[in-house]
Amino acid sequence: MTVEDKSEALEGQLIKKQVGRPSCFTEDMIKTMLDAKDQGASDTQVMKMLGVCRDTFYRWLRENPEFKEAHNYAKIAEEVHWDRVGEFGIMNPKAVNGPLYVSYMKKRFKSWRESVAPESAQQNSINIQNMTVNNVASLSTEELEKQVHARLEALKAANPDLLEKLMHKNDENA
Repeated sequence: MTVEDKSEALEGQLIKKQVGRPSCFTEDMIKTMLDAKDQGASDTQVMKMLGVCRDTFYRWLRENPEFKEAHNYAKIAEEVHWDRVGEFGIMNPKAVNGPLYVSYMKKRFKSWRESVAPESAQQNSINIQNMTVNNVASLSTEELEKQVHARLEALKAANPDLLEKLMHKNDENA
């Protein structure tokens, strides 16, 4: 073997070497994330379950298309879980603190955040699937229930197959 051949062989080996520590990512982590989100877990809770730090989790989202796609679907499952908690609260008002639930949902999900409105309207409004509902305090339980159901229907329309699959999975787990 000539010096040139050895040099080419070494260059090939150097290109194949991985720089830095190998990733601990496995396909099982996607299933763990999906299962946790199906039960309403936050990203931070999923990070703890997977045993990874925030930087690693978000790097996987940037660099691994399969993980990112699964995460996008998992976020829908997470929100559906918490929507069901809200529906339960509508049917059982003593079981769920309504104002606290709405505040929690606004902090957790962008789609629940209030749109900018005049100050007087902001105090008594919520945004449901990009649709502002004013005078929430004056709504009857039935009217508020209709709004929640309308939001679920909008989610179903956005991705009917996925939402149906998630709803059946939740029914099986209940």
